[in-house]
Amino acid sequence: MFHNFRMTGLLQTGAVKDVPLWYNVYKKYPPELEPYVERPLPPQDPILEIVYEEDFERAKKDTATGRTSTTETQPKRQISR
Repeated sequence: MFHNFRMTGLLQTGAVKDVPLWYNVYKKYPPELEPYVERPLPPQDPILEIVYEEDFERAKKDTATGRTSTTETQPKRQISR
């Protein structure tokens, strides 16, 4: 079980020079069950859509000028090859 531990590989390849203090303790007294990292996420509140008054004005202006998306507000760049 312990031979697959990440720190063992790092020590063997020389990526880590000094042995951490916990390494020998963990090696001598390994846990009965391997630590399980994945756990369910706590429930989160839904993300609220933020709309400002200016957004409606901008949408009216964009509709009047013929713009249909926010990406059209930036000038288009040509890629030279």
